Amino acid sequence: MQTAEKKVLVIDDQHAQQALLRELLEKLEYAVTTLDNAEEALYLLETVDIPVVITDLKMPWMDGAQFCRQVKSIRPQTAVFLLSGYIDLYDHEQLQAAGFDAIFKKPVKAAQLEKALDEAFRSSGWQG
Repeated sequence: MQTAEKKVLVIDDQHAQQALLRELLEKLEYAVTTLDNAEEALYLLETVDIPVVITDLKMPWMDGAQFCRQVKSIRPQTAVFLLSGYIDLYDHEQLQAAGFDAIFKKPVKAAQLEKALDEAFRSSGWQG
């Protein structure tokens, strides 16, 4: 059963990737919202408190690093995870400097993602 406080926002412009991640996260009992662009996600985060965001890196209009910097400027307490197949094409130090709380290369192991999510929710003070 999903708990409303255990919210995760997933941003990926590839709908198949969204569906796979949604399925995994729902099995782990997270309430999942998916969007396909960073602009909509920023708008949502201005009004809804979502403790964890998982974003792709390569997206149209705004990449995941730009998105992370903006999220951290409006909601510094929100954990932002990067999940991308293109991590090797970027400078790791620049990705770290963007403010990501965790960086994962696709495909991510479910146990690895679950551990990072558990840590993020614990540090946010979530009581489940």
